Amino acid sequence: MTPEPLVSVIIPALNAASVIGETLASCLKQTWANLEIIVVDNGSNDGTLDVVHSLGAPSIRIYECARQGASAARNFGMSRSKGDYIQYLDADDVLSSSKIETQLMRLRNQDGRSIASGPWIRFEKIISEKEIAPEAVWCDIDPQDFLIRSWTGGGMMRSWLGATWRCVTNKRLLAWHGLWCGPF
Repeated sequence: MTPEPLVSVIIPALNAASVIGETLASCLKQTWANLEIIVVDNGSNDGTLDVVHSLGAPSIRIYECARQGASAARNFGMSRSKGDYIQYLDADDVLSSSKIETQLMRLRNQDGRSIASGPWIRFEKIISEKEIAPEAVWCDIDPQDFLIRSWTGGGMMRSWLGATWRCVTNKRLLAWHGLWCGPF
């Protein structure tokens, strides 16, 4: 029996003490058990690392790097990751508990050149699934149709690199794509 693929969740953090606990809790509650969570502290001075250490979760690996921006922190985390798949996540975002498992099931029979994204919402309060209205781009489509639907009003799906938390991506595809650049 083939072991389940390892997913590396890479989280750059800068002064995220007030939010990173909830973010990490959403990672630790994933139904996909084969996870490594990599937090790359980017020079925090607000106790972010104290919050991460207080969780004491063996699946969380903590690194510190010089403050060069979130892109550099993501690249640093990627270089330390052991996963077959990568889930980038910002320090103030949360995942539904089955997000990674659902997306990996969609990727299971793909050729390694696909990404799995899904619905997302911006929220400041608890949102029920009944309040989430599906959009035309929330389906399996080829990249060209995805872009056409997005550009012609078929949904609010942002670029997959701009919305780091939405996608689970094969690590080989990310290596082919190249490093993150810029301060974001």
